[in-house]
Amino acid sequence: MMRINWIGSEIGQNLRRWGILVLGLGIFSSGPGFAQEGKQVKVEVEQGKWIEVDPYAPAAKTVQGWVEYDQPIPEGEPDPKYPWNPKGPFPYRPSWPRKNLPYTGQELMVFANNAGVKHSNRATYAPKMNARGLIENTHLLDMRLQHYDDYNDVLTYSSKNPLHSRIYTTVSMLLTPPELRALSTLNRVFNNAPNVPWKYPETFIYVPNLRKVRRLTGGGKQDDYLGYPSSYDDQGSREVWEEKHEIIGEDVLCEVSYEKQPLSPLKNIIEQPRWPQTWGAGVNPYRADGCLELWVVKSTHKDLNYYLSYRLIWIEKRTKLELREEQYDRERKLFRTYEICYSLIAPHPPHITQPGWGWTNVSAWDLKRNFYAHPWFANYITNRPIKIEDLSLSRLEQEHVWRDMLKTRQITKAEDFPPYPRLYPEKISKHRNVQGISPNTIAKMKEHNAIWEKRGNIDLWKWIGYAGPIGDGTPYKGGEGSTK
Repeated sequence: MMRINWIGSEIGQNLRRWGILVLGLGIFSSGPGFAQEGKQVKVEVEQGKWIEVDPYAPAAKTVQGWVEYDQPIPEGEPDPKYPWNPKGPFPYRPSWPRKNLPYTGQELMVFANNAGVKHSNRATYAPKMNARGLIENTHLLDMRLQHYDDYNDVLTYSSKNPLHSRIYTTVSMLLTPPELRALSTLNRVFNNAPNVPWKYPETFIYVPNLRKVRRLTGGGKQDDYLGYPSSYDDQGSREVWEEKHEIIGEDVLCEVSYEKQPLSPLKNIIEQPRWPQTWGAGVNPYRADGCLELWVVKSTHKDLNYYLSYRLIWIEKRTKLELREEQYDRERKLFRTYEICYSLIAPHPPHITQPGWGWTNVSAWDLKRNFYAHPWFANYITNRPIKIEDLSLSRLEQEHVWRDMLKTRQITKAEDFPPYPRLYPEKISKHRNVQGISPNTIAKMKEHNAIWEKRGNIDLWKWIGYAGPIGDGTPYKGGEGSTK
């Protein structure tokens, strides 16, 4: 999953310790922005083949559903100076490993790993449900400062972002439950390389009852926190170059985390794309049927003792974002699933140098323990620069609540918890194993989801009673909301 902490990962990690393309396919722009000719833009549908299209027109329909390649597409040419990375510079122009495939899996994973915005300040409502149907509700705030303007400086260890320099800093604060209010963490993450000793993240926790800040040491890569179905590595500690990435096929998703439009707003996607010089940028990613086409990347860790055998990551072709992930344990059984929705936050000069994606909601399911979390992220503030003093140990001790929490309905009953993510057993592949799931887990999933099927259309934002800004100050379905 990309480096945007999804539930105050630093808090979660430590509470436990304290006991508490369109390719062939469709459409893309290459060059310094796409060429505007009236309502038409030039796109390269396959290597060397250009056509003109309306950027708002639906994307081409090139696959019906799951399609697995005869042979996986391997990683491409390495960078001559930093061979653990794809050949630069970033953002990558198409490398065309095949005439109808613009990027390798490794290139796509670098894109997906660097999709955020420089100054991110958001509020989160993050309920979870365990195997017995017990609900726990959490509200939290977090601020994240990205210490680079150009990710290529990070990849090349330039003088602006040299080895072991800080990449980003995050502060997270719990607002609920009441007994943990103001419990906060500060996390600093550094730029590393595989051929030198690592500089591990620095994590500090402030516990209000003790009125002290303590420094914490990191746990194992596979360790989860607070019962949430997510590991240290899932929260941003996993580097792209720690895994081998192969594209194994293509797929179609018509909803993500029960959202029919998991990428929004369309105007920003087309007119202010995240990486305007790359393949697929600046055009409508949705087909006429409302579905999205994706590449499926198989990521296998280079450490033979790693806790996962591999991950499957669904990456949307034009935006190059991860929308779905399946993790398989050492026995190649389905372990966890994630589905992620986004809002593209447009620039607010002078503080944002480029657009960035913010998560809006995530479905995260640990199938082994049948733990399910569904955090909502909203009311992003990105046009106010975050000062480094706001991300300091002294600020933690002040217990300063810098904004309001999300005003939402509290989910208190199991029957009201969002439906479990889809497993898609019809997407048959030698790489997928959804048949090995516990029959008891499957039975509970079907029973729970049947409740939602009787309710008809699923609108999870409406369900929690939130209609304020999600990202970019855009209200959800015309509602009002605080931007404090």
